[in-house]
Amino acid sequence: MFHLAAIRQLALQYEEHCLASFMPCSDPGFLSFIELEKPEIPASEHSGAVNLMTYHGSKGLEWPVVIQASLFTSPAAVSLFDLTVGMKSGALFDLSAPLANRVIFALYWPFGAHEVIENLDAHMQASDSYKKRLASQRAEIRRLMYVGMTRAKEKLVLLKEGKKDFDPDSLLGTLEQNGKPVLEFPGTGWSLKVGGVEFPCVQVDLDMLPADVPEPVNLQIMIIPAAKPLEGESRPLYLQPSKMSQAVAQEDGQDLSIRELIEFGSDLLLNRNQKDEESNAPRRDHLGTAIHLFMGSDDPTRSKDERLKLADSIIERFAVRSEITAEALVEASTRFYSKMEALWPGQRVHREVPIEFELDGSIVRGSMDAFLLTPGEAVIIDHKASLKRADQAADVLSVYSTQMKAYIRAVSRAYPDRKVRAFLHNPDGWLAEIG
Repeated sequence: MFHLAAIRQLALQYEEHCLASFMPCSDPGFLSFIELEKPEIPASEHSGAVNLMTYHGSKGLEWPVVIQASLFTSPAAVSLFDLTVGMKSGALFDLSAPLANRVIFALYWPFGAHEVIENLDAHMQASDSYKKRLASQRAEIRRLMYVGMTRAKEKLVLLKEGKKDFDPDSLLGTLEQNGKPVLEFPGTGWSLKVGGVEFPCVQVDLDMLPADVPEPVNLQIMIIPAAKPLEGESRPLYLQPSKMSQAVAQEDGQDLSIRELIEFGSDLLLNRNQKDEESNAPRRDHLGTAIHLFMGSDDPTRSKDERLKLADSIIERFAVRSEITAEALVEASTRFYSKMEALWPGQRVHREVPIEFELDGSIVRGSMDAFLLTPGEAVIIDHKASLKRADQAADVLSVYSTQMKAYIRAVSRAYPDRKVRAFLHNPDGWLAEIG
């Protein structure tokens, strides 16, 4: 099906419609909703079609390659003579009552057909209301820039227009820290500065022939510095288990510990070529993503050649060939599913199982790497691509304790009549049961 993303958006609209109408969601109801809405068919059904859209329009979608344009364009000028919706002074947004303390600001242009009034702009720009409106606009643009950059699954292309330099009033100019740009184009060589650190990359002039485009010498990972958190005590509507802090999770006082350690396979499949694992967090993120992707898509019943081909393509995509080989990745998957069969004979291993539950006014939403459901047990398994060995499993748990607690809480609510068990799995060949 060519329009899975569009169907997903329709499903979300249907859920919102049911919530607003106090109606239950159902498969027949969704089909009827589609029939009533009669959504338009996208312009092209070709899998390689290029999508041209606004930053707002890209929300919720992903592509292998994303090209961001208009980076040096200035947004529309801020005006106090607009209709806007905001919060009462000093009030905080409440997720449980989203319309509470909301007000509509309306200041109408009192000068009729006169578009320009001498000295008015200077007076407005000096006012606190204008400065607040400007800060709000820049914050919104930063969020849109984040949306655009995170739509790319594999490659992100930034279009630099001519010889333009950093302009604090442009879209790219909103990405700044302490008045300094986060992203810079040095203009010489093949590099890009991120947070003041220079990284090699491919820069291409649009009139350059493809044969003239050089390849980057070394692949490095760029980390855009995190923005400052929003002021106030408002909590986010959605939380990811892997991103939840101890404070947000509101600990219940019970600490998790290693109950049992199960080792299988003596070969260490992850290469120990890093001097200090803690200093290579970006590399571990890519390695973890590659392992998760393969473990979630591998079929142990397929031929070894097919599995090796899949593993090699994933390793190439995430540039982790120095961390793990295709043979090792296939071996890690084989050992894992063999151990699952030994521990729970005949039980199906469900992969990438979504979870969602309410937590103190926020919605925790994520997915479990592997999940087994037996008549008496609900089993959670989370893959962790850590260089820690089996005897250091407690160190791994200390990092992911909050995430595992979220999984355990969600499954306990869904299956109150079953015993919930949780495990950390490492590709080197160990399982650690936690509780």
